[in-house]
Amino acid sequence: MGDRLNYLSQARDVIKSSLGNIVSESSIYETEPWHTKDQDTYLNQAIEVLSELTATKFHELCLSIEKQLGRTDRTQWEEREIDIDIIFFGEEVIQSASLTVPHPRMQERNFVILPLMEIAPEFMHPILKKTIEELYEESNDEAEVYLFEAE
Repeated sequence: MGDRLNYLSQARDVIKSSLGNIVSESSIYETEPWHTKDQDTYLNQAIEVLSELTATKFHELCLSIEKQLGRTDRTQWEEREIDIDIIFFGEEVIQSASLTVPHPRMQERNFVILPLMEIAPEFMHPILKKTIEELYEESNDEAEVYLFEAE
């Protein structure tokens, strides 16, 4: 919510300075809200970051970046200023109280799969043993996802 493009730009800048080098980034996609229809469309982007950090430290810094950019606590499915998710952390599989990687529902969400498919179509999901492209082909998500065109 708010200045969506600016939030994405600021997030990329802070990620570069605190998490690691951005190796690749997808186009920006506009998507209808997931699980609700009474919100504005969202902007989504996938980025690949090369980092020396552990997954736990990386996650802590992602939460810190969200707060730095003005994110406030909201209920699930409510609009947010910014939301940074870790979809994969290399080929690691992580289950802890605060972090689950790969993201447990990424394969159900075209707004995640399409940007990922743009930058890493052949990446193999470490649990499902399918490429991002295969996950897209099998997706049952009917939500609309469009390339974003700035006005």
